[in-house]
Amino acid sequence: MAAPTLDTSRPNYDGTGKGVDLDQLRDNITWIIAMLAGGVFILPGWATTASGSDLSEPDYIELVNNDSASLKMKFTFTWSSGNLTQIVCQYDKGLGAGYETFDDGTIAISYDGSGNFSGATTS
Repeated sequence: MAAPTLDTSRPNYDGTGKGVDLDQLRDNITWIIAMLAGGVFILPGWATTASGSDLSEPDYIELVNNDSASLKMKFTFTWSSGNLTQIVCQYDKGLGAGYETFDDGTIAISYDGSGNFSGATTS
């Protein structure tokens, strides 16, 4: 038996026939998928593109769903002296509202005086 496949077209975002619990379940799954994708910026069934004038420090990375190009994820980066200091994680449901930032989707990254990673906080 094959492993189950991820179907991001279910449940639909149009709001028909869903309760609050189903909405939250869908949102939780979307959040988990986006955070996993943010770890490596690769997700099966999604095309990944880096953008910016210096791709060693990209402005953002965007993932677009291969089956529904209106579903997108975007990770926008802030850099300081070669260190990544902020990541903003966003999702576009494909309903015309554009990108929405996840709750706790802004990650502030800190470094010690030697430039070593010292922690991160979300907001």
